[in-house]
Amino acid sequence: MTDDSELVVRSLDGDEKAFAELVRMHIDHVYAFSLRLVSDKDTAEDVTQQTFVNAWKRLSSYDTKRRLITWLLAIARNAAIDILRKKKSVPLSYFDTASGNNVLIDTIADAEPLPDELFARQELVGELEKALQQLSLPEREVLTLHYEEGLTFDEIAEILTKSRNTVKSQHLRALQKLRSILIARPV
Repeated sequence: MTDDSELVVRSLDGDEKAFAELVRMHIDHVYAFSLRLVSDKDTAEDVTQQTFVNAWKRLSSYDTKRRLITWLLAIARNAAIDILRKKKSVPLSYFDTASGNNVLIDTIADAEPLPDELFARQELVGELEKALQQLSLPEREVLTLHYEEGLTFDEIAEILTKSRNTVKSQHLRALQKLRSILIARPV
């Protein structure tokens, strides 16, 4: 398996397949994070698309000492905020390469769950999803980044441009609020 830094370097050297591989490797995480933030599949697709457009444009500014997913999720967060403000989509033509290929179209995964995944879901997951939607965007961001993406509080602080202690406080308050929502739900 090729690591992110190597794929970034190859992409910057003009290897279109390398960027397509980066998209393939991270699109599901970016989409899931975006969906949790915006609570709408179409908007989450727009956020995901904008994230990779922005990553494509700014790839030369990526610091290979950072985890790529941290960088991508920071871009996704900003894209979500922008899109929620503007409700504007980005044309797929931004991903067109000199050879006429579109590196995003070939790598977009189907967001619909497979039948076996649908059967595997439990009622509690649905209740948790409903409860998460009752949280504010900043509360969902912290919980999603920590539990869904497995990021540390330092990485979350970097993405949200906040101090580690602020992120830890937000995390605790979000968990307490989520707990009270779940306890108050009808049985």
